[in-house]
Amino acid sequence: MSRKTLIAILFIFIFSSTIAIIKPASQALAIEPTKLKIYVGPTSVPADDSVYDCVFVQLQDSTSKPSRATEDTTISLSSSLTSVGEVDPTVTISKGNTYAVANFDTTFTPGTTTIAATASGYGTVQTSLTTVAPVPSKLALYGFPAVLPSDSTPYYALVVQLQDSSGNPAKAPLGGITVTLTSSNSTIASVPSSATISGGQTYTRASVISSASGSAVITAQTSGYTSTQATINTQQPATTQPKSLRIYVAPPKNLADNAAHSQIVVQLLNATGAIARSDTPVTIQLTSSSENVGRVQPTLEIPVDQVYATATFSTTYKAGTTTITAAATDLTTDTETITTIGPIPSKLAVYFNPSTLPADKQGYDVIQVQLQDASGKPALDPNGDVTVSLFSSEPTVGTVPETLTIPYGSTYATATFTSTYVASSTTITAQASGYTTGQSQMRTYLIDQFSLNVTLVSEPITVVSGKQTNITAYVVDPGGTPTSDATVRFSSSGGGTFATVKTLGNGSYNTIYTAPNFNTSTAVTITANVSKTDYKTSTATTQITVVPVVKYGTMRICVKDYNGQPISDANVSAIAQPAGMLNLTARTNSSGYVIFESVAEGNYTFNVNKPGCEPVNETFSFIVGSQPQTLYLARIADSQPIVSDQTADLTYIWITIVAVAAVAVVVVVVFVILPRFRHPQE
Repeated sequence: MSRKTLIAILFIFIFSSTIAIIKPASQALAIEPTKLKIYVGPTSVPADDSVYDCVFVQLQDSTSKPSRATEDTTISLSSSLTSVGEVDPTVTISKGNTYAVANFDTTFTPGTTTIAATASGYGTVQTSLTTVAPVPSKLALYGFPAVLPSDSTPYYALVVQLQDSSGNPAKAPLGGITVTLTSSNSTIASVPSSATISGGQTYTRASVISSASGSAVITAQTSGYTSTQATINTQQPATTQPKSLRIYVAPPKNLADNAAHSQIVVQLLNATGAIARSDTPVTIQLTSSSENVGRVQPTLEIPVDQVYATATFSTTYKAGTTTITAAATDLTTDTETITTIGPIPSKLAVYFNPSTLPADKQGYDVIQVQLQDASGKPALDPNGDVTVSLFSSEPTVGTVPETLTIPYGSTYATATFTSTYVASSTTITAQASGYTTGQSQMRTYLIDQFSLNVTLVSEPITVVSGKQTNITAYVVDPGGTPTSDATVRFSSSGGGTFATVKTLGNGSYNTIYTAPNFNTSTAVTITANVSKTDYKTSTATTQITVVPVVKYGTMRICVKDYNGQPISDANVSAIAQPAGMLNLTARTNSSGYVIFESVAEGNYTFNVNKPGCEPVNETFSFIVGSQPQTLYLARIADSQPIVSDQTADLTYIWITIVAVAAVAVVVVVVFVILPRFRHPQE
């Protein structure tokens, strides 16, 4: 192999290694998905021809944990009973997400349908979804009014209604229902051959034409429903003035659907109870006894030459019964009741869809809070918006907004669940005034291998060889929440031993480190390796300084003046000393000495002072077992420059040197220069 080839290979290796080192690794993808899971929530919705985003399809791994899509994944969906409702044909789980939401389009036909989900490479999964409404099974027929003028005029006075087995109003399916009508005597009461109840409606009106007085039986029938009959009476209006009012309500039961219905007729009767006309318009006053159930138009006018008029009744979302009263001047009052039908909300139900999520500190719109009646059917609040308070039993696992509003006219609303980096379960509670509390549980999983954040602290950071220091690791998850149940292992770059690791709580893990013996100050790196299930292993380091073992002994200091006399009562104070030593301070005794016990070897600087003397700072190195250190103070009268024995010794040396130099100069003068003057010719 040539030298150039070898260099090229090395370059490629180094370049590849560099890329591997700098590539981010804060998050590793979870186990790839192996199956689908389908959820619906709420599990039942009204059969009202509305669209609900209530179908959720999630990717999961083999252990049923949520798993992220490695690529955009298209899910095919189907509904087993399209007469009940249809689901979006496809939905896509985007790359990196764990689930997607599909819409379900209800019809007016209640029932239960099976929702199936499948995708390439995955097995088919199913769940059921129920739509709720009264199930129509029979017909009801009402005269509206039941007594009509026989004047060959068409009157829309026949009401055909769909009802369930209990006699409650029920909606027609999307295509509507055509009802066949027949009359026992078409001269007395002629009716059209059929009438259609439109999809989503519970009733319709048909015309009646009478050409002769009498009674006729009208029959209503259609395939799949129980038929019904009603009697229509016809007569010539009386020529006498009306004396009383008669109210007809058709149908007598209606849905509590917050809609307006022309279902009240007020008719004029004479003194004998026959239908009558007035020579002048008649103004009728109408009232409803329970306006929270329904309201009636306040006034109604019956025109001249008419025997009745129709009024509008407006329902609310509150089911119940109200009494309608009709009154007019000089006419006898009449009353009739109207009943509205609907589920009465009494409790809250909480759904999580999906009920498992990643613990990744993201927000997910997965909480559905629904109003339900006592049997668990979806219901509408009759009064207005419902404010629901939400609570999470374990905020360290996930949080929810403080409140959620279910709008007026809706059975449920959706709230956001925000996970943390703590994988566990939490229970969400929903409360609202007047409703039974609802609860549901969410489970989060760490499907992304995040790294824990570790901070390492030593106290103290300088330790003597063979001595100990506290090492503490503070461990938090990526969101800053202290982490428990982690495994922490400590190691040292310079040897030494660690005590058993103790868990202190609140994310703290502690050990005692015993330093090895060094002859010189040595920097030692302490490393903490932290591991926990579902997390990547994290490391942190800190550095301590290990200093050699320090010897301790007795330090003696003698303070003298320049005449060599000891100075008593002098203040001797250390102003600089080795690390770890307390300040040393004392007064000299009568012999001029101070003695300090248990003093560490090292460099010291002392300040020495006494009134009448010049203060002085002296630095020296203390060695255990050395001779007493003499420090000199100059009395103000002496003002000698000598500071210490060492300084005095130097002074004597200089005096000697100067003396020797002077003698040398004299010798040179005597033996070299003077003879030249004496013998200039030489």
